[in-house]
Amino acid sequence: MPSSFLHALVAFVVTSVVLIGCVPIPILTDSSWEVKSIGGIDVDRSKGKGGLPMFRFIPDSGRVMGYGGCNQFAGPFTQDEKKVTIGPLISTRMVCPSIDIENQLYKAFEMTTSVDRDGELLVFKNGDSVLLECISSPLPLKK
Repeated sequence: MPSSFLHALVAFVVTSVVLIGCVPIPILTDSSWEVKSIGGIDVDRSKGKGGLPMFRFIPDSGRVMGYGGCNQFAGPFTQDEKKVTIGPLISTRMVCPSIDIENQLYKAFEMTTSVDRDGELLVFKNGDSVLLECISSPLPLKK
């Protein structure tokens, strides 16, 4: 076999192995996130006088901050490729009639072991179980 063919074959094999090993790392910090569903159940977008549950990941501080539908919350997060750990969370302590959505959100965060991102959709998982689905809401541009 000519050496140029062997070089091309080796380059192809190495490139293929590298690409197969590449798993896209979900970017969490470029958007704020609105909660779409928790545990496969859509969040009623009309519930809550204060608005929809939403949050953002702050990369410089390694914190997640947001609004659960009643209370403000914050806590640490870490990400290693698709593996994500969130919490423990702290929150304000207002009492609201629709606090169940907020409690479910906190529990989903606590149980999260990984995330997948497909465009504007961010999916929080524990193993193969979908815990939470969120929709991207772009951050304002810095001036």
